[in-house]
Amino acid sequence: MVLKHRTAKQIVIASIFFGFWVVLGGLVFWANYTPPAAPPPTPRSVNALQVIATKIISTYPGKGDLVGIIRNPNSDAGATRFQYKFTITAVGQSPKIVTGESFILPGDQKYLTAFNNDIPDNATTALEVSNPEWLFVDSSFVSPEIVLINKPTNIIPGSTIDTFQLKGLLANQSGVDYSRVEVTVLGLNDKGEIIGAGKTFMGSFLSAERREFTVQWPLQKGENVTDLKVMPEVNVFLSDAIQQRQGVQDIRDLQNPVTSGD
Repeated sequence: MVLKHRTAKQIVIASIFFGFWVVLGGLVFWANYTPPAAPPPTPRSVNALQVIATKIISTYPGKGDLVGIIRNPNSDAGATRFQYKFTITAVGQSPKIVTGESFILPGDQKYLTAFNNDIPDNATTALEVSNPEWLFVDSSFVSPEIVLINKPTNIIPGSTIDTFQLKGLLANQSGVDYSRVEVTVLGLNDKGEIIGAGKTFMGSFLSAERREFTVQWPLQKGENVTDLKVMPEVNVFLSDAIQQRQGVQDIRDLQNPVTSGD
């Protein structure tokens, strides 16, 4: 009986001793434990900018304007900056390269232009876009609301080539003031073909203001502009694109930029 009591006592002491070292080891472990780093967030995906069409517009002999149409298929991301390249090719001549840089808002279709280029006879052109710097936006993002109010046109006769002139009127129906507005205009014939293009820039454009602009381009004799595409744009990704006023909410609610080479 004494032996059993002594054995039970030894077991209790051993258990306490073992438990002490287990607890001590646990305390040492947790004192020196460094939790693993959180996995990096999964990159948000974007679809590449799409080239829809290109066009050479003959202006003067050996000269012409280039127009390219691109589309941003991403409704939740815009490209704050991207590069583009027109390549002009003609049989028996080295390719000519015209480069530029622009931006595009979420879900937009954009018209890129390059004016007064040397264009050989029977030349063709191709357009490439590259290095977009993507910026994701949330559902509160809205594009600038700049509306064409009036578009009176005029033909200025010339000896060999006429000049098409548009004196338009735009209204800023957004709730914010803009510091710089680009206006691209395309002239179409009755077949829907682009036969003229022009571009201008407007300075400060206040909310609820109306502003006139003038665009003109060379027009071949016998060509008739039957429709116009007027496309005002604001690069709201630029920090100084919007003039802040007290009590006016900034339309930009942009999240962290994500750069992609797509």
